[in-house]
Amino acid sequence: MNKMAKKGSDGREILTLLEKAITNLEKTIKAGVPDQILVDIVKKLTKKQNLPETMVRKIKEIETELGIKILKP
Repeated sequence: MNKMAKKGSDGREILTLLEKAITNLEKTIKAGVPDQILVDIVKKLTKKQNLPETMVRKIKEIETELGIKILKP
């Protein structure tokens, strides 16, 4: 990962990582074994981000399915 992605200055790279983490988390949920590490990654990547509406919907579905809170109000 390059320095820009670590600093969060390039929002596109963070959104790409977040999209991959959400996709993988959905796969683990469907398999019946939600991965706590992926939940933590999604939580960290959603901090201080202007997320596209589609991602917000996916995250809210995951929150409902797992009964946890990921997005801050």
